[in-house]
Amino acid sequence: MKIYTRRGDGGNSCLGDDGCLGKNNLHFQIIGAVDELNSWLGLIRSFSQENQKLGKILSLRQKELFLLGTELAKINKKRKFSEREIRRLEKEIDSWQKELPKLKNFIFPGGDQLAALLHCARTVCRRLEQELVELSLEEKINKKTLIYVNRLSDWLFTLARKINAEKGIKEEVWKT
Repeated sequence: MKIYTRRGDGGNSCLGDDGCLGKNNLHFQIIGAVDELNSWLGLIRSFSQENQKLGKILSLRQKELFLLGTELAKINKKRKFSEREIRRLEKEIDSWQKELPKLKNFIFPGGDQLAALLHCARTVCRRLEQELVELSLEEKINKKTLIYVNRLSDWLFTLARKINAEKGIKEEVWKT
């Protein structure tokens, strides 16, 4: 595969359905946010090499983000997000929450280095969700995709809490 094609040198790029748009178009901002989130997960995996279970679930999320990117770039018309991916996230969140103290206040992002990185990834995921909602006002978006991205940010938040709890790091509570 050739890395450069020169087709985008003028500031335009094409989606899989051959629709060419400016690279500043919301579609490409969203695809960029998916790539950014995937890169964050790659960074987090690099810091969690001693935890194979964590690496495995982060790898699965990265694969799902590639699927999301192909769906949004309109190069994958066969495989779209379904209830299966959403339920998998919910099952993990529910399992982890059983081990965690109930939230009664907002907590500060941070704690362990991995947890802090997960919080950074979560904020990228929230921005991605906001951009997807904006795009959904202009065109039809797979509803399961929107739900998945929303749930993924919850998953990242809960995983950050889980890592802090496993390391014995007390959550810093925000109080007014």
